[in-house]
Amino acid sequence: MASENQKKLIVFDVEGVLIPKVRFVLFEVAAKIGPWAFMKAAFFGILYESSIISLKKTLRSLYGLFKGISLERFVSVFQGMPLMPGVITVFRDLKESGFKIALVSSGIPRVALDRMNERLGADYVSGLEIGLSDGLLTGDIWGDVIEPEGKAVALSKILGSGGMPNCYCIGVADDRNNLPLFQLCNLKIGYNPDFILT
Repeated sequence: MASENQKKLIVFDVEGVLIPKVRFVLFEVAAKIGPWAFMKAAFFGILYESSIISLKKTLRSLYGLFKGISLERFVSVFQGMPLMPGVITVFRDLKESGFKIALVSSGIPRVALDRMNERLGADYVSGLEIGLSDGLLTGDIWGDVIEPEGKAVALSKILGSGGMPNCYCIGVADDRNNLPLFQLCNLKIGYNPDFILT
């Protein structure tokens, strides 16, 4: 367990942990485009869940569907997402107890996480980057979090930038995409975890 004076960081996966598991955010964006986009998004989701295509390829396919959507329209979907009950209280209590808090997501872009974080007050945010042209999404995405082991890379950068290389780190996540991140955590918490994470 962490010593009294040791720096402490708790890193949260976002979808399925802070946002209810039944809310598939990117699918909801696709649904706002139209039924055909939603069906395509669901198809890519099934391929990923069946381990037929990689996370990176899935996300590139999904964000390709969003080409031409305005950034404000896109981000508004995330701003309207309900948080899990008690999340804001938990974050406040963690901060009062001396924890630093990080949000790490592979699917949600950093710009949307920043907006969400206005309600939460986390210290660090890491998400994918999205291409923009004249305020419209280009469909391009990049960043550490979409790569294999990407969440571990993102967490390593947070630990380095925060001057916390030897901190006591707690990870909270729900699915297999977070296994690399968990390798860097002293305490691993599976929140409604899938079979592989369990």
